[in-house]
Amino acid sequence: MSTTITDITELQAMEDDLDEDYILGNNIDASATSGWNSGEGFDPIGSSATIYSYSRPEWDDFGYAGQDGNWLIYPDDDVFYDKVDEETTDEDSTYIQATTNGDWALLAHDGTGLNIPDSATNIVVRIRARVRNVASGTSYIQGMLNINGTEYLVGSNMSVTSQSYSTKTWTMDDYPPMGFGGWSVADVFSLAVAGVGVKISDATPDIRITQIWIQVDYDLIFTGTLDGQGYTISDLLINRPTEDDVGLFGYTDGVTIEDVELKDAVITGDDYVGVLVGFSVDSTISGCFVGGTVSGDDYIGNLVGWIYSSTISQCHGTGSSAGGDYIGGLIGVFQACAMSNCYSRASVTGGAYVGGLAGYSYSSETITNSYSTGAVTGNTDVGGLLGYSEGTITNCFWDTATSGQASSDGGTGKTTIQMKTYTTFDDASWDIGTTLTDRNDGYPFLSWEIDESDTIWLTYGTGIRSFTLPDVFDHKGRYPKGARARAYRVDTHLLVEEELLDEYGSATFTDLPNDVDVAFHVTWGGPRTAKRYTREGFS
Repeated sequence: MSTTITDITELQAMEDDLDEDYILGNNIDASATSGWNSGEGFDPIGSSATIYSYSRPEWDDFGYAGQDGNWLIYPDDDVFYDKVDEETTDEDSTYIQATTNGDWALLAHDGTGLNIPDSATNIVVRIRARVRNVASGTSYIQGMLNINGTEYLVGSNMSVTSQSYSTKTWTMDDYPPMGFGGWSVADVFSLAVAGVGVKISDATPDIRITQIWIQVDYDLIFTGTLDGQGYTISDLLINRPTEDDVGLFGYTDGVTIEDVELKDAVITGDDYVGVLVGFSVDSTISGCFVGGTVSGDDYIGNLVGWIYSSTISQCHGTGSSAGGDYIGGLIGVFQACAMSNCYSRASVTGGAYVGGLAGYSYSSETITNSYSTGAVTGNTDVGGLLGYSEGTITNCFWDTATSGQASSDGGTGKTTIQMKTYTTFDDASWDIGTTLTDRNDGYPFLSWEIDESDTIWLTYGTGIRSFTLPDVFDHKGRYPKGARARAYRVDTHLLVEEELLDEYGSATFTDLPNDVDVAFHVTWGGPRTAKRYTREGFS
């Protein structure tokens, strides 16, 4: 049974049950999110998170670790990075002194402050220590874990040979203690109870540990479903420029999201940013529309920032995508995925790997029957449709005029008139109809946008017509073979097509607008003069 979402508060509460199935029960006004969380707005549903727990020894509480390796728990009063006073007397500096005979000494921390949600997954635990060797010679430190009274060494040790501060990190998913194949929430809670620490072995005295802390990285991944039922979420704001995995959904895995529209969204993050999803794996996204501004550093897309091993169909986006590298109108990075029947009209601005539809795609990608029209600006690997691709791109197009890009790493460039022409897509075997509406300024659009289901695509517009210019003769009655014939709109005087006359003084135009009069001008060179032939006002 699905849970019905009817307002923005209920939408935010989806983060409390990340594997539930949800449906939208009506349109949702999300404008209130502009005042949420001190201006940060909506909290993405599913994301990566990091928590820290620190311990810095205080000079009036420090102790010398005995040779028996007992745990010495120091207070958690000053939870910030700080250098110890440079004075070496006991009264003015904080350190733990290793024994001179090279036995182990141990400084430990009890993990206070590790508040991890039960729904956390993919947990990585790191023990970190900042040390300084205040005497000549070589000292060694190593990560230590105590669970239920049993001590485990974690990872390899590090030598400390200089007078400078050094930081060592032991990652427990790389070096789990014996008997542990990975980490769960329960394991991490046991660390908070039992403690983690650092052991010191030193052939010389006076090695300082200036700080020890625990870092826990974990993911809160949305694994449920959302059926939007065609309803709209409007004016969603997320302003988290230092955070990754930013969007309505921050991080999704194995989800189905369908038939939802997001309109007038303003989304800001760091990496992996999209209006709908920031980072997505093994997901199915269909029948979705996104409109708004998306900005960040890398991996930015109007629909999804980075998507892997997933399918996208019958989706489209408008607005803008802007950032550093891997920026796309619909998708930032498209890896091992299949896309069909999608389009983007979003403008795209970035540095490297910038495309009107997607910024970067790998060799295993497939994109069919899709197009883009938005302006594209970048520095390297920039394309009207795709910035970089090694995949299979079939029957896909981009507008060379509106994009400002004459090339793309995949797809076929067309003029604006051709992009609004039925035959362009019919010749490419699209399932396309000819229903006339005022949708999309003449470009193809998806049938669900006007509640029709008989075809996947529909096209509208003034359309084009073909016209064969009648025989043209020069002043001596000869065919001016190779003369240049141009067709102009009479209302704007803009050039719409140019052809050369054949040997019979004739030229066939195939991309003429169907709703205005056209003027033809033919010019050719001669020994003394050039002539012009004009025909106006035909229907």
